[in-house]
Amino acid sequence: MRMDLWQVLAVSGLVFAIPAVATERSITDRVDAIVAPYLEASDFMGVVGVHRDGGEALVLPYGLASVELKVPHRRDSVFMIGSVSKQFTVAAVLALEEAGALSTADSVAKHLPEFPHGSETTIEQLLTHTAGLADIYSLERFGASGGRVGTFEEVLGDLGRAELTFSPGSALSVGFQPNRARTSAGQRAGG
Repeated sequence: MRMDLWQVLAVSGLVFAIPAVATERSITDRVDAIVAPYLEASDFMGVVGVHRDGGEALVLPYGLASVELKVPHRRDSVFMIGSVSKQFTVAAVLALEEAGALSTADSVAKHLPEFPHGSETTIEQLLTHTAGLADIYSLERFGASGGRVGTFEEVLGDLGRAELTFSPGSALSVGFQPNRARTSAGQRAGG
């Protein structure tokens, strides 16, 4: 199952409609109008992407990437999103479960057979922070790369080589550790 953009936006509360026949200028004007009140209230600085019909995304930067240095956002601004993606990952995995593509009771190995801890860990444990995986911030790659941690496959490999911090299901540890694994499991199951 593929989640449509409107489904992802609905989860985040950012739903708005743009006609399919809209021109790039009219889309820009519409997004500008939607974003304007947030900019005026200093409630938003960032980059908005609009993608439609398999074409190239329209990327619109707003505000400052660094308030301190007065550096504006650019179309190619990079964001350290950290934990912001967790709820979207969980929503996508649950949508895949609802569609029958996976079960949260599945072992991670069912969808990522190459993951060393996969046979002893369930998708539910990844979603509920009870899998016992090492925290991503403890990985050597994170410190050596200044926060640019690598591809899903590279980080997944590092997590798989790291020792579990506790037996899966025996404790709770809220951190960034399972997000790469649950994201990868969801990607495999969802196509």
